[in-house]
Amino acid sequence: MLKNNHPINTHLSTMYQPKSREEYIAKCRYYKGEPMDEKALGEDALLASYERYWVEKHYTADGIHDLKCLIRDYKEFGLGHFNPHDGAPIALKALIWSRYMHWGSGYETPDTFKQWWRRYYLKEE
Repeated sequence: MLKNNHPINTHLSTMYQPKSREEYIAKCRYYKGEPMDEKALGEDALLASYERYWVEKHYTADGIHDLKCLIRDYKEFGLGHFNPHDGAPIALKALIWSRYMHWGSGYETPDTFKQWWRRYYLKEE
């Protein structure tokens, strides 16, 4: 269990200074802040919905708390230093990772998430 003065908690408290909705949307690959056209987005519609959810989470105390918990869990899973320069904030990665784990087969590892992230989110493969 992390203490309130733990370096991760200190970093997280400064990380979530309120920003404009546009600043968060600018970090999204698929969600552009407009009503979502799932047909136009095709297979990326689910990723866009997760990004929209991530943007919305920043505007309530419960949402911020949820994001902090997801980041903690993401780091504990061994992904804290995964691909830090791909443009996706760690809170967004943590939220998408949580959905990956939720919908997964039960045999997920840090490596399987990394492969999935590169193939389906970044479209590198």
